[in-house]
Amino acid sequence: MLGIHCFSSKPIRNGRSIYGTYGTFNVELPNYIRLMLELSALQWKKNNGKIILYTDSPMEKYLGENNILNAWDEVNTEILDNFERKYPNIDTTIFWSAAKFACYQEIKTPFVCVDTDLIVWKKLQFPLDLAFSFSHWELVEEGDQNYPPLSAIKIPSHYNFHKECHYSTKATNMSITYLGNENFKNKFTTEAISFMTNNKINCQNKYATPEILYMEQRIPLAISHEMGLNYEPIINSVWSPKQGKFIEFDQRYGEYFLATIDDTKPFTHLWFHKTYLQSNAKARNKYCRDLKKKIEETRIENETIKIK
Repeated sequence: MLGIHCFSSKPIRNGRSIYGTYGTFNVELPNYIRLMLELSALQWKKNNGKIILYTDSPMEKYLGENNILNAWDEVNTEILDNFERKYPNIDTTIFWSAAKFACYQEIKTPFVCVDTDLIVWKKLQFPLDLAFSFSHWELVEEGDQNYPPLSAIKIPSHYNFHKECHYSTKATNMSITYLGNENFKNKFTTEAISFMTNNKINCQNKYATPEILYMEQRIPLAISHEMGLNYEPIINSVWSPKQGKFIEFDQRYGEYFLATIDDTKPFTHLWFHKTYLQSNAKARNKYCRDLKKKIEETRIENETIKIK
């Protein structure tokens, strides 16, 4: 199964840091982010096959200077270098995942997009009739500012919402995104780009605005309902953004902290743990040591597989 990483430096160059705060303009990653990215690529190759990094020239230069470009089978800068020129009216400090959709436009299904702060530890397999799959559920609760009523979501003048009945009481966490249906992928991509274009929003220093969560995590459900397509989570757990915790757990894996580096689980997602690591030197140093150890082990395992 083809895996992809999409990593645009434009949000960073426009002032949004990798862990969601504002005011940073240098293309430079904290060590734990860089190590996470490297291990993510190596583990995908070990368990799932080819992985391509889609990035832009500034980020390619930075990663090359840090000697980790060889973690991927291929590096492509053409799409994201052109994306900046093709879509100048998308604010990437708000819609920081916009680069994914530029890549989706160009890649044929099926493939899996893995967030750069996530490691997949197991081989992923998807039914042939599955339109898309995602990491886990997120709950849409009354009074939650992350998923407010549609009337509270800012939209560009050209955009129209789907019918209310096509939205679920849950949303999809898309830190892992499997796209298996070409028509669905094209419709999702086209609508997401349309929604982001000329959508002027004051982020108020939020990690994620309701608009980006609507665009990436509610639109795919509405489209799949309209098209009558199948979808499913990779782990059947439910995260409550309002409560800041998982309220239901997949019985296959039990209750576990997603950011733990644990290869007995399906995946590790750094997610909000970035903020904690950034402010806690002791925890950050241990996390980096654990990542480095797994990188060394995985590189050896990959070389062994290659020889066989």
